[in-house]
Amino acid sequence: MRARDVDATWRTQISGYPRALDASADGRWLALGLDDGHVQLVRAGTGELDQSLKVHGDALTALSWNPRLPLLASAGEDGAVKLCDMASGTTEEVVPPGDTWAQHVAWNPKGSKLASSVGRRARIHALDGRGHQELPEVESTVAGLAWAPDGQTLGAACYGGVRLFEPKSGRRTRKLDWKGSMLNVAWSPNGKVVACGCQDNSVHFWRLATGRDSMMSGYPQKPSTIAWSHDSALLATGGGMQITVWQFDGKGPEGTMPLVLEAHRTPVTHLCFSPLVKVLASGDRTGEILVWFPDETTTPVRRHRLPARIEALTWALDPDDAQLRLVACDAEGHVAAWSLQA
Repeated sequence: MRARDVDATWRTQISGYPRALDASADGRWLALGLDDGHVQLVRAGTGELDQSLKVHGDALTALSWNPRLPLLASAGEDGAVKLCDMASGTTEEVVPPGDTWAQHVAWNPKGSKLASSVGRRARIHALDGRGHQELPEVESTVAGLAWAPDGQTLGAACYGGVRLFEPKSGRRTRKLDWKGSMLNVAWSPNGKVVACGCQDNSVHFWRLATGRDSMMSGYPQKPSTIAWSHDSALLATGGGMQITVWQFDGKGPEGTMPLVLEAHRTPVTHLCFSPLVKVLASGDRTGEILVWFPDETTTPVRRHRLPARIEALTWALDPDDAQLRLVACDAEGHVAAWSLQA
């Protein structure tokens, strides 16, 4: 079966190099974080630019929309963490600028607390950003933050594994150990498994109920991007030209063969599962975007393209027209959206 190309719902080009992309929980807005410190707010249904705010003194590194409110958290190379009220256009400084980059921001599932990291230390901030809990330093620069789905635990990936913290007290409650450095971290939506891509070209995961951990090795390149399906049945991992998908339903993935998705001709830069159905999007260094139904076929069903390296992908469900859209941005500032229903 040949992948079908579908016309984009809209295309636009922004001024600047996109470093981060996130969709609001109501599906109406897209936020793009740029290399000049601006955040641009775009209408998800049309691609129209609504506002542009200068938020950081240097490039943005991460964005996270609050799941309930029009609040956007951002981190930057200036070391600052900011909260932007996109309804009023006002900005609150949560962490002041410093010499070390702020690299990660993540709201808890209820949107009541914000986690951020600067260097080796993570913090948990109040909703208004005016109070915070400082967590103990980890062994290296934090490589990723992930909340448990119930919001009762925050995971921080670093050299030596993942450290779990209780948000209220800031106390470290558990160490998920593994040798070497982690590249990222993702918590399964059912709360049962924490997974990381690792610097030693492997994927490691821990089953929290039993403490059992497993390593999946043999990757030709570092698994720099990982993504869970909404039902926790599939973990997609990539960084080379192949996408490896581990199946967690049944007794797997230990002792089973993964699904291998092969169609990219350059290394994959980003993976993103739809939040509603088991549809996977992947982007690569040349700007090619493929859409997969990995439960049904290992051949891509759609093929899209932007002119340059894919920097980020996200999904947005627009409540006005009930369209589930895949949105991508590339290294030259091109942004486009495709409807899954088209």
